[in-house]
Amino acid sequence: MEHHQSACSATHQCIDQCCHPRIAEYPLEIAEKLRNSGIPTEVYYQDKGFKHKMKYANKMGIPYVVIIGEDELNGGNVTVKNMETGEQKTVKAEELLCLVKM
Repeated sequence: MEHHQSACSATHQCIDQCCHPRIAEYPLEIAEKLRNSGIPTEVYYQDKGFKHKMKYANKMGIPYVVIIGEDELNGGNVTVKNMETGEQKTVKAEELLCLVKM
């Protein structure tokens, strides 16, 4: 199962839009919720590999990466990676705001 990266931060967020048609809208919905809560969010559209996306998040100083794949979509979840600590956690989409506002 390939995951597609997204990122969140107090200064910048990234959310990758997967090329899989079933996943295409979900990252945009998550990005909209983050933006509506005052969290700047960037949607990452480039069709690059996972490592490239993680390097991009590091280069941009993005502290959180939101990983959205088919498993997350089917469960209404997102996986959040703290880029500083490396900790990764899968949570319900509605819990995402609590994690990235900490």
